[in-house]
Amino acid sequence: MQIESRHELAYGFAESRSSRLAVMIIIGVVGTPASFAAGLMLGLVIAFSLGPGGNMGALIAIPVVLGLVGAGLFGAWAVVNIIRVARTAAWLEGSRLTVRAARQRTVDLGRARSVAVRPTQMRWRAADRADTIPQLLVVGESDEVRLRLATGEGTPLPPQDVAALVSALSATSAPGGADAIEYLRTSY
Repeated sequence: MQIESRHELAYGFAESRSSRLAVMIIIGVVGTPASFAAGLMLGLVIAFSLGPGGNMGALIAIPVVLGLVGAGLFGAWAVVNIIRVARTAAWLEGSRLTVRAARQRTVDLGRARSVAVRPTQMRWRAADRADTIPQLLVVGESDEVRLRLATGEGTPLPPQDVAALVSALSATSAPGGADAIEYLRTSY
């Protein structure tokens, strides 16, 4: 099989990306002010329990600070998850495998130092698979790439992606390369 100049793998959230983004944005928009309100209420309880007739500055500062901390933490969590869903992708360019999640990593499979298929702790969402989702671990000259051998939805990679990976891996003589090719051919 000839690999085109750039083969996009079905690695991210291909089928559910837009709905996941919409849900995460709604959760962020609703949850951030709700976290601020919860922090305000907790701060009021703490302020009044520490000194019901005490300093007015403390009665105002404690709830506001806790509200801002709650809103900030929740907002940061929402932004990180939105970025993760939006950016997750993987592709092959010739013998170069690139995986983009929080950070983009690229390794040349033809010059890899080692290749291995390792289990992850994630489970398949497909009803006919009870084992864990494997990942392809490729250690290159300057970087290490971990490619989960499933889509973002937890289903197996499509046959054309597995064939492209097998074709690209055939360029490597790294330890574990032949085992990874055999695993991909027999398990998918």
